[in-house]
Amino acid sequence: MPTIPSPTELSLLKALWREAPLSVRELHARVEPELGWSFSSTRKTLERMLDKGMVAQESAAGIQVYRPLLEKVGTLAAFARDFSRRVME
Repeated sequence: MPTIPSPTELSLLKALWREAPLSVRELHARVEPELGWSFSSTRKTLERMLDKGMVAQESAAGIQVYRPLLEKVGTLAAFARDFSRRVME
């Protein structure tokens, strides 16, 4: 079964699908207007996503950057199916 991200995890993934790799600060700058949360919330969510195998962390010019490990189309399809199943029962 594909990994189904939470809505906030999906926001981070969408930013990474558009522009990876990104540092935590760069990623936070992309999602903060949508999510309206603190830098530490972005960092903590990204750490959980790393633990779940949703993203990969690498070093680029001495900075930790992240890239998505989940494929966009399959992840979005799984998210939509899960949402539909929960809403429509």
